[in-house]
Amino acid sequence: AAVHHNSLRGFAVLGYLLEHSPGAEEGPVVSMLADVLKEARRGKVENESLVTRLRETEAEVADLRSALRHAEEDAAAQQDLANSLRAERERRMEYKSAMEDLVNDMQDQQQANQIQAQALRQLRQEAASSLSRCSELKKDLEAERELNQRLTVR
Repeated sequence: AAVHHNSLRGFAVLGYLLEHSPGAEEGPVVSMLADVLKEARRGKVENESLVTRLRETEAEVADLRSALRHAEEDAAAQQDLANSLRAERERRMEYKSAMEDLVNDMQDQQQANQIQAQALRQLRQEAASSLSRCSELKKDLEAERELNQRLTVR
């Protein structure tokens, strides 16, 4: 590219000298050099345009790389958030399961307490009934003793 640029510069200088030299005659060489000079200038303008577009493209690529880097960072942050949310959801499910187990245990204990209370009431009723029966038997026994004593005395 540097050699090509230097060649163009040499043609441009030569063309300038031929165009602006006093006494330069128009001829096929001058005409050919003028055409080469025009082509060189057009090429220079096109090269400058290409260089400008290349720089713009490089800037766009840098912007895209930066945007991609930010997008990757955002994606990583979103993945971390998703993982945190998943872990929180699992923790809540474990907590919910533990709470359900606790409620079930409490219901089982309440049911066992009710069964014990019912059994205790039944035992109290049976004890009261037995006590009442014992009292009746005691009265009967005392009555029988009295009867036996009376019979023994006669």
